[in-house]
Amino acid sequence: MAISGDTKFDGNVIKHGTGTDLLIHEVCAMPAALANNPVSQRIMDHHTSAEDAGTVFARAKPKLAAFSHIVQLSGPGAPPMSLDELTARTRSNYQGPLVLGEDLMRFTVGNAVTVHKWDPQRNSYPD
Repeated sequence: MAISGDTKFDGNVIKHGTGTDLLIHEVCAMPAALANNPVSQRIMDHHTSAEDAGTVFARAKPKLAAFSHIVQLSGPGAPPMSLDELTARTRSNYQGPLVLGEDLMRFTVGNAVTVHKWDPQRNSYPD
């Protein structure tokens, strides 16, 4: 398994994530309306776009790709990008298995990679 941490597109993530069972990568979604906003741009300068993360996943070919630390920028007149759009932008470069991380989500890595989502109603994992 490999975890990217905060980064821009980086060949080292591809190098060390290639063929892993699980590649966890951060991502930043910035609405087009914020493209000229200097504060938003400074934030984006330290994160990977959905399209670039999709390229990392496509080149590394993990059994499962997962997003963690999903940064959704917003501002006046610029609502945050939806998770559906973030996924679609990732899919423009990557067609493999993808999970959007959630708080308390956990993974079991063995012959397969299994995702376990926290169930707040039960206050436990369902399995």
